[in-house]
Amino acid sequence: MDVEKHFEDIHEDQFDFHSYCIRKVTLRAYVDVLRWEDALWGQSTYVQAAEGVIRTYLHLHDNPTKGADDNEPDYSAMTAAERKKAKAIARKKKLKDEKKAAEAAKTTDDEEAKNNNAKKKSKDEDPNGKLLLCKPLLEEATKYASTLAKNAPKCLTTWLCQYDVSSRRGKSMLALQALFKAKSLGNNHDSMNSEVFKRIVDFHLNVKLADGSHPAVEEVFASERIKLLGSSSKSLNDFVTEWQGRVKTNPLCSLPLRVEVAKAMVKCNVGTSSDASDLIVCNGLHIRGVSLQNCSEAINTLKNIKGAEQQAKDFAMLVKSVFSLSQF
Repeated sequence: MDVEKHFEDIHEDQFDFHSYCIRKVTLRAYVDVLRWEDALWGQSTYVQAAEGVIRTYLHLHDNPTKGADDNEPDYSAMTAAERKKAKAIARKKKLKDEKKAAEAAKTTDDEEAKNNNAKKKSKDEDPNGKLLLCKPLLEEATKYASTLAKNAPKCLTTWLCQYDVSSRRGKSMLALQALFKAKSLGNNHDSMNSEVFKRIVDFHLNVKLADGSHPAVEEVFASERIKLLGSSSKSLNDFVTEWQGRVKTNPLCSLPLRVEVAKAMVKCNVGTSSDASDLIVCNGLHIRGVSLQNCSEAINTLKNIKGAEQQAKDFAMLVKSVFSLSQF
């Protein structure tokens, strides 16, 4: 959000530059800055910040915080003595939390007193982001996704975020459109971006049209769903099987794509568990996309595949030999 404020300042400051250029007759610089301002909200720094905002809001939407009542123990299942003891513990914990909160408030007041001479403009009214948490999560994520779609249409991140937001809002056609855009940017003849593949599988498994949709919309939606899979696939299982074969025969396919194809094989019951795990470990770490994060995801995937526990341990040892400070 601080990055966004920075870009808003840049946008507002162009009016000062306008006055300067008119006064100094520096028309070439004036035209250059106008053209640059037209693409301001598509700059890579802003795209990265907007993606972070969207991912945060979606995480909060998918993982709502529990209320205070959700942490209350079930007193009805306790004896009188156990209930008395539990309530005493809860009372002590509440007093301790209130004391901590009072100390934190006092510390905050002291810090504010020290900074009374600071400029009001530079003061952060919401240093802990509590006000941001009170905003409607999906609406805020939608706002940033729309900004990216308008100003950064050639960025793959834009359409991945657009799909993630639209699928949660139940906007099936928008999600489908975003996937086509993402596929055109993250696909080539021999390989596919792992994030695009992951969302294509998710779309066919989880995204449906709303009940009562117009028959014409249903017909277009059904035909475009199949078209999204490619000309050689008529169903999701055909699509996963096709990419299993491509990944197996192409040693250049990245580790993230291998992991996502293996996950899809398990979800769609394509091949055996052994086929899915072999897809990840067959070429060791002599492939693209080998990073600590991707290796960790691969190990977790192997652990969740039935019968691949030993392969998960062997792969973890291999990763350990490359990333010696890792802990698996």
